[in-house]
Amino acid sequence: MKSATTMNQRQTGLSRPLLLLILFAASVAVRIITAEYVDIGGDNSTRWVEVHRVLDGLGYSAWTHQTMRWTISVPVWVLMKLFGTNPMLYYVLPILTASLGTVFVCLIGEELHSRRLGIAAAVLTILFPQMAQTGSQLWPSVFIFALLAVTIWLILVWLRRGSPALLVLAGAAFVLAWGARETAIYFFPGLLLLIWLPSRSFRGVLTFCLASGFFFGCEWLYFWLDTGSILGRLGVAKHAMDERGALLTLPFKDYILNILDYSKLRGLLAVLFLSLFACAAELRSTDQRRRALAIMYLIFMFLMTYMVSSISRLQIVHPIGSRYWCSVAPFGLVSLLLWLSSLKSGKPRAARVCTVLLFGAFAVFTLLKIPPTNSIAQIGRDAEILTPLLAEKRPFVLRYLAWQPNAVEQVFISLFTGEKQKIRKPTQVHIAMLRGLGRVSAMFVADTRIYDDISNATMTPLDEAVYLMTPVGAPPGSTPGAEVIFDRRLCRVEPLASPAAP
Repeated sequence: MKSATTMNQRQTGLSRPLLLLILFAASVAVRIITAEYVDIGGDNSTRWVEVHRVLDGLGYSAWTHQTMRWTISVPVWVLMKLFGTNPMLYYVLPILTASLGTVFVCLIGEELHSRRLGIAAAVLTILFPQMAQTGSQLWPSVFIFALLAVTIWLILVWLRRGSPALLVLAGAAFVLAWGARETAIYFFPGLLLLIWLPSRSFRGVLTFCLASGFFFGCEWLYFWLDTGSILGRLGVAKHAMDERGALLTLPFKDYILNILDYSKLRGLLAVLFLSLFACAAELRSTDQRRRALAIMYLIFMFLMTYMVSSISRLQIVHPIGSRYWCSVAPFGLVSLLLWLSSLKSGKPRAARVCTVLLFGAFAVFTLLKIPPTNSIAQIGRDAEILTPLLAEKRPFVLRYLAWQPNAVEQVFISLFTGEKQKIRKPTQVHIAMLRGLGRVSAMFVADTRIYDDISNATMTPLDEAVYLMTPVGAPPGSTPGAEVIFDRRLCRVEPLASPAAP
């Protein structure tokens, strides 16, 4: 083992702790620079305000699919308890979690091949274009990715050392990933294969199953006692999703053709194809660990595409999208690099060209992800304007700017839809205003006791995409104090000295 460690150190000239620290710091820096404004979809801001309610002694408004994701909620509560509720703190957990996952991707690559490949996998993860969004939001995917990276690394180390304690820790890390979102269970068959194929150890498989089963049981018992649902968190989550109508029922033909929705990945579609091809090629690897990792990726992709929540009605668990794919994409990148390393022996030029193109494309797309104004600094400035204004329940204006695709995105939109430009639908503005109001209410209200007064503000159209928001209980005759200008990705707040003109 010492000789292998020395060889790896000679490859980079750095000790392992220093190397991992550099990768962690690099990931944090890139995540800060490319961070997106708090997502307008609503899930992330809802998680933030629900934990804020708990901190204020109000408790959750209800058990929902957001509030039951305790792997996210508990750390957010600790963060708020220690440092307050300034919305700039929103970015701390996703950035640190993404960076932790990057470190463990490096360790996985080192275990499977070499330190050099581990570094390459970590750099690709840092530059992975979707990580600019996923790595700066409280989406479950970034937590699943990081915790599964820990799980996989622990299993790989167990294969080398044989200590049962490592499998117990792996089981705990896996249940933490499950706590972020239930679809982490898609990894379970692949994890069992990662234990079984290289070791043929029934004891190893049983240890992991018992450890994860124990922690699953603890979670189930809590939710059963608290909610009365015999299915625990799964039952409550399914009930909450059914009430919201969030699960779409598909005809059988549309269900089969659901795979075509991967066109939503646009510029990342080529990366998906490459990773799938690499994983298929890795199935022939003589290294059973590499085969298991590839199978894990392929199983996850299949289940993400076709898993249903109901047999009587074909309801896809969640729609296909890049943020869901981000849970597993870094492991596909590891398999891709492993395949390229094998290709190098037979076709060195092809492997070199593919590697250069991959890193070059990721670097370019990451540069394109840098917003004109840093999102973390922007939300801090916005809080200075909006937080005191909302405390007084003063009106404010929302101005929506319709998103327009960049050149690469436009090519894919034209290819798959035939549209030459993004057309704003009549209902799009109203939906955007509702979401914009929800984000403002969740992120900038200092006292959650007035949250409902802000979130239920009266919406008065001043123009096609300009609405006046008047909170419940606004002072009579009060004028708008700020204008929130936003689109799908960007947002900024400008103070108003006088009433906004239609």
